[in-house]
Amino acid sequence: MLPGTTWRGEAPTAQHLQVRDPASGLIVSARGRAADSTEQEELHMGAMHFGGAIAEELYLSLLKKTKVDAGMLQDALCGSQSITSRRARTLMNNVVHEVLESRQYKRHQFPKAKVLSHWFYRYDLGSEGAPLFEKLYDALIEEAFSAALGCEGDGAMSWAALKNQTPVVRDAFGYLDSYMAREREWFGTPRTQVIDRALQRMLPGPANCANAARRLPNWRAHHRMKMHNAALGGRLGLVAWALGIDYGPLGVPGGRGTVFEARITSLEGREKCTGPVYRMVADLGHHETATVLAGGPSGHTGSKMYWNEVVKWRQCEYKVVQT
Repeated sequence: MLPGTTWRGEAPTAQHLQVRDPASGLIVSARGRAADSTEQEELHMGAMHFGGAIAEELYLSLLKKTKVDAGMLQDALCGSQSITSRRARTLMNNVVHEVLESRQYKRHQFPKAKVLSHWFYRYDLGSEGAPLFEKLYDALIEEAFSAALGCEGDGAMSWAALKNQTPVVRDAFGYLDSYMAREREWFGTPRTQVIDRALQRMLPGPANCANAARRLPNWRAHHRMKMHNAALGGRLGLVAWALGIDYGPLGVPGGRGTVFEARITSLEGREKCTGPVYRMVADLGHHETATVLAGGPSGHTGSKMYWNEVVKWRQCEYKVVQT
């Protein structure tokens, strides 16, 4: 719920995300929504369905070539497409490139611009373009929406507080993306001017020197996730790491709007990790299910199965269980 809104009770079952007998034969749950849904978008606060759409496209593309089983779909979902961001591609191609490709941002003067222009929208661990895009996105939405969302003036909530303490930016980014891609003017200002201000904030700096691209942080260094025991909440510090109660930090592939979604944000001063804690691929015509859990099936810290699936989860591998 947003500040100032009123609780209206639980949503009726008929308004929950649902689909029955889809023509494609595929049911996707990856921030997805039913094709004929309208009210569900409001319920999901604009986190959108990019990951689900990509997963369904992968399935349909395979179906054109051969009969698809769960194993083939599992392999496809663990490929490069699982960490490719459709929303990043849309924003870069339809919004940012018109300014980034101008003569103002010459590649020999702005190595970051060169890296960003050659990025393939993949959040793999070695990507240098992914952290640059996230920094640009943060600057872009602040320039575009801070005044409109009441973050300017005496007594106003700061942009950092709005970003870190409310779901407006953290969970409703899909709405912000749609507005930026659709409108040529952002709240009365030509969007090219707003994009230019964001690029001016992000591209210059000490990294702009000879061979600077080689020293830019990659996604592994930028996107490091810590796994804390749910009961202890990271309160034991280094003791928890030494005893194997907590795990990490580890670089995690994926980002906003990817099938393998992994986001690290903050909420009320605490780090919040959002991602596919449990992944499953199943063919309902067979008695096998491919699954993986971010951690392990045991909740006992001394068990060998407490962390035994972390590496598989991070590398997008699965175990097969009989059902």
